[in-house]
Amino acid sequence: MQHRAAPRASPPRQICSPDAPYCLTKAVREFERKYVANIVRLTDGNLDEAAALLGIAPQDIRDFVSQQTQMP
Repeated sequence: MQHRAAPRASPPRQICSPDAPYCLTKAVREFERKYVANIVRLTDGNLDEAAALLGIAPQDIRDFVSQQTQMP
């Protein structure tokens, strides 16, 4: 019986250069935007309930949602 070596995982793709902190910030912001949007969707648009789940002030989530709807 011949054993084959396990396939090696390819290294993670590097999207940004290591000296580009803006790229990480942009990725984190995109993650936050999607995370908040999912919470708002799960609460059927109830921003007070979404804010409570996220542990933030209701006005903060209203401001966030307002900014997202103004973006192109």
